[in-house]
Amino acid sequence: MFTDILSEELVKVGMESRDKEEAFEELVSVLLQAEKIEDFDAALEALLERESQQSTGIGDGLGVPHGRIQGLQGIVGVMGISEYGIEFDAIDGKPVHVVFLLLAPTGRPGETLQVLAEFARIFSQRMLYQSLCKAKTSQEVMNLLKAAIIEEP
Repeated sequence: MFTDILSEELVKVGMESRDKEEAFEELVSVLLQAEKIEDFDAALEALLERESQQSTGIGDGLGVPHGRIQGLQGIVGVMGISEYGIEFDAIDGKPVHVVFLLLAPTGRPGETLQVLAEFARIFSQRMLYQSLCKAKTSQEVMNLLKAAIIEEP
């Protein structure tokens, strides 16, 4: 399901953002450009609202911002890779280098939890994170993700 949501056009290597809100804007723009969402402001508002409850910087260089917006037909996601790191108010205080942003339709929390659980499972492979941080293209990122899912214990 995780790689069903992502494609090369939904992976941004070389993020320019330096803080969390800039990262949200940068990645939501990718979703808008790919025509996965229609309302930039609604998406951004949903992410900021969720983030105000607790940081989605889960530590170890990973961020999983997510939110719910009306009008989506299904879950959409985008991944960003930052070479320099993004200030994310992460639980471990460290910058985030891999961001997986997820937007879901309102009223379907089970699907979101499934995708987040799969994300957590594949990122328990520490080498995946390190490899993604070194990736130079979105194709390389997708290949690494698919390989990680296949290699899952």
